[in-house]
Amino acid sequence: MVTMRIEDAFTGPDGRTVVTGRPDGGDVPLGTRLWLTGDDHAPWPLTAAAFLRICGRHDATRARDGENTAMVLDGVPPGAVLVGRTLHTGEPSA
Repeated sequence: MVTMRIEDAFTGPDGRTVVTGRPDGGDVPLGTRLWLTGDDHAPWPLTAAAFLRICGRHDATRARDGENTAMVLDGVPPGAVLVGRTLHTGEPSA
């Protein structure tokens, strides 16, 4: 399972939600289903819709394990507090 603690969140140039952090446990390819967890809220499904090119990276098709990434998310609930929460792959347990 890949996890990523959200270090920062902002609105990208196209108005979509962007989060930053470092994936741990593997790469996150474009289109991956992720689950937003933490803060006593029910897990929320999201999709890795795009990756912003930062720090000289030219590969925007995946977030690489252990590297800083800026990930565009689809499906973020309105008004959600994201910083400090965790994204992970795999269906959350009940």
